[in-house]
Amino acid sequence: MILTQLKSSLNESADALGQTGGILESVDTALENITADLKALQSSETYQHLISLEGIDSDSISDFMSSPVSINSKIFYDVENYGSGMTPFYTNLALWVGGLILVSILKQEVDKDETISRFTPTTAYFGRWMLFVVVGLIQGFIVCMGDLLLLKVQCVHPVAFVCAGMLCSFVYVNLIYAMALTFKHIGKALAVVLVILQIPGSSGTYPIEMTPVFFQRLHPLLPFSYGIDAMRECIAGFYKNNYAKDLLTLLLFLLLAFFIGLLLRPLLMNLNHLFDKRLAETDLMLGETATGELSRPQLTLMMKTMMQDEYGRADFIRHANRFEKRYPKLIRTGFILILVIPLIFLLLMFSLESKIIYLTLWIISLIVLAVYLICVEYIHDKTSRQLSYIHLSEEEFFKKVKEGKDK
Repeated sequence: MILTQLKSSLNESADALGQTGGILESVDTALENITADLKALQSSETYQHLISLEGIDSDSISDFMSSPVSINSKIFYDVENYGSGMTPFYTNLALWVGGLILVSILKQEVDKDETISRFTPTTAYFGRWMLFVVVGLIQGFIVCMGDLLLLKVQCVHPVAFVCAGMLCSFVYVNLIYAMALTFKHIGKALAVVLVILQIPGSSGTYPIEMTPVFFQRLHPLLPFSYGIDAMRECIAGFYKNNYAKDLLTLLLFLLLAFFIGLLLRPLLMNLNHLFDKRLAETDLMLGETATGELSRPQLTLMMKTMMQDEYGRADFIRHANRFEKRYPKLIRTGFILILVIPLIFLLLMFSLESKIIYLTLWIISLIVLAVYLICVEYIHDKTSRQLSYIHLSEEEFFKKVKEGKDK
């Protein structure tokens, strides 16, 4: 048995040695071909000409062949350190957060007193606006001077940097003030949502091309994008007229703030008054209940109710009673949905890959459900007022018209 295995091994070894011999013969043939080629090259005129050349530096040729290209680097708009490069982003973030703090600690509404008992919504808006703007400008000056003097960040144009910071603070405070005054607590929530979107969408930490497509499309619509770019011009040096262009674009958001505060706010004053009053009744959340409401819509509502005929009044009472029966259920359903639906989107945001989509849906669901609750409460309040007007006598009706307000 052992001899049989040994014979088999010897046969396999003989076959392997035979293959090795064949390979060596092939190598020998290749070497002969190379030798013939070298001899032919040595006998050529080109080779003889190269041999006859003098002064050839073999080391230089070797260095050139190893690195044929030499690169000379010249740095433009150099930023000395990472902290200086991140200064525009964190400065803009601080200015926006400062605006949020202002609307949290200062009242937005103007109260009437014995000295000033009558003023228009526009007058009230600009009266409180001056306080917020002055504090915002001081805030921008302090933050930028702190960057320069305390943190000692690199800055090629320090005066322009401070001016850019003050203008950014001015615009941000205008936006936050307009949203908080017009939409109340929802406006403050929107300001928080905006700062969350601007952190990745303003290209403050990474180039916008490295972010998802959602933020690339959002980038031109965010005020941070222009405030950060303007401050970068001051830190590393101006390029053409980008500094002025960024600040002028940033001022366009000021028009948006005035549109919200001067045009939308008067349309929502009565709704805001109701919202504040309901918040105060909860004894849990703050509401500026001292703010006045516009009396003209209430007088219009009174006139419309009193001028209805008997059939119209009966039809209104029937619909109003039907709504009042459904009102508790509508409110209860709204509160349940505002607890459940955003929670579902929040869980999906942390468990699935499409976090941006579910974050957006979470924000939208909160806003939509809050608007739903406000609208239901507004309809309930309007219906209750109309029901109370139906039973007024002519004397009571004219008395209320004369007073110009509800009692």
